[in-house]
Amino acid sequence: MNSLRYLGFDDLFLLRYMLEGHSLTSAAKILGLTQPAVTQRIRKIEKVFGCRLFNKVGRNIKLTSEGQAICNKAVAALTLMGEGSHERGELVLNVGTRPAAGVSWLWPAISNLRKKHPYYTFHSYFGSGEELLTRLVSGQLDAVLTSAPIASKSVDSVEVAEETYVFVGAPSVAKKIKKMSDIRDQILVEHDRSFPFMRYINPRDKAKLQYRDVWFLGSIVTMMQAIEKGFGIGILPEYIAQKSLTSGKLKKLGIKVRLSSDNFRLV
Repeated sequence: MNSLRYLGFDDLFLLRYMLEGHSLTSAAKILGLTQPAVTQRIRKIEKVFGCRLFNKVGRNIKLTSEGQAICNKAVAALTLMGEGSHERGELVLNVGTRPAAGVSWLWPAISNLRKKHPYYTFHSYFGSGEELLTRLVSGQLDAVLTSAPIASKSVDSVEVAEETYVFVGAPSVAKKIKKMSDIRDQILVEHDRSFPFMRYINPRDKAKLQYRDVWFLGSIVTMMQAIEKGFGIGILPEYIAQKSLTSGKLKKLGIKVRLSSDNFRLV
């Protein structure tokens, strides 16, 4: 079995740079990654092949014989893919995330990556967490940025940012809610029928939560717009709601509801 198939393009380029004698610091700079991220990639590659890539010699590193053989294989793989000419369009990466994260995070990141790596072509795909992971496992996507639970053991992930949540309403609605029982008269606005944000409420608080009706709106952006207009209350990622909280379009509900946090992962 060819273990190279478990590596991404940046892994292959990292191995090439190591063969060329670059330090981990310079390789990280070329790839546009942090040194901890490069170190994590090295550990992943060593785990895939079951050997050490290099030994430390003073402050420098020296490839082991196994490491040199693996680096040579990586260079050969890149040559077969036509990497040598570095022309745009030769290497394609399809990255998926949910719409709100795509607009605020993924699109700016891809714009920067295209400048740093002109020989890559990056495509973005927006969808729900479960759909994205299904597409990743089936090979339709190369990477996914998500906070959704990961059940498959066939993928690896790296945590990139913490995601916190807030329970909010329009100011005119929020002022009517002083205690948990006041929510009984309100409409709960949600993303979809799986109630993705309700899972961040502490189970004891969730058991006390009763509402008049539920409105499923299909996207986080639409959720926020409906809540801003006073159509109901809901839980939103804090980084998305922050601008509206600052401007006064939204207000945190003055009730004691404990919300857990999550982590965005690059899968």
